Amino acid sequence: MEGITFSERPKLPSKPKTSNRARLTFGVILFDNPENPTSGYACEQGEEPQRIASPLALGNSCLWLTNASFNAWFSTLKRHPLLRHKSYLRLSLDQIGEEWGLPVKDMPKECAPLLAEIFSNTMKISQNLYPQLKHDENLKQPTLAGCMAQLASSPVYPSGIYGAQCNDAMTNATQVWSHIDTPDQYLTRIALVRPRIASAASYLDQPVPQGNWTHYPVDKMGKADGSHAKWLLQTGKPFIAQVELDYESSTP
Repeated sequence: MEGITFSERPKLPSKPKTSNRARLTFGVILFDNPENPTSGYACEQGEEPQRIASPLALGNSCLWLTNASFNAWFSTLKRHPLLRHKSYLRLSLDQIGEEWGLPVKDMPKECAPLLAEIFSNTMKISQNLYPQLKHDENLKQPTLAGCMAQLASSPVYPSGIYGAQCNDAMTNATQVWSHIDTPDQYLTRIALVRPRIASAASYLDQPVPQGNWTHYPVDKMGKADGSHAKWLLQTGKPFIAQVELDYESSTP
């Protein structure tokens, strides 16, 4: 008996899946008064900015990042499902504009298109990392970090002899120095930061670690010109260092 195998059967083209809801686009709204978010400039990514009297006049196919405060978003905007407050990306639109050299407060109409493009690119990168963010129901958290947190698996930290050291290094990666003068209890706080764009660019130029990390106790480290730090820098390899400052012996 002659015939054809299952794999030789002609395959019917599968019908593409359709959705009755269009995928969200992204844009920004710069309100004239972030504490009373009514009128301002709105700009969807790739479009021209437009003057609006109220965000409620906008369509329902775009997710808007605004400069409204959290309280204004919560009370005045009633946590509108398509509007986000200024801390949605942790950095506000004013802070993003400052790092790009954009006078957001003085020229909102001119700055809106670039801010809309930055927000749109950020969301698209996030959706590539977490495809579930393409669905509206996964974008309901007050911040983008919160949306990611509900989808991300719990981190797996190194175990064994270097586990505690790695955890300590990651926990203390961001340094904040605080000092209190007594008896008047004046608080002085200094945070050392770098512009995020320049910092990210420098990180991308760093060599990528391969293989296991090597732990060097201070008595096993080499020196260059009498300095452990110079010896580390001359290795040309990435490193994490635990540094203790001796203020008693340091010179100004």
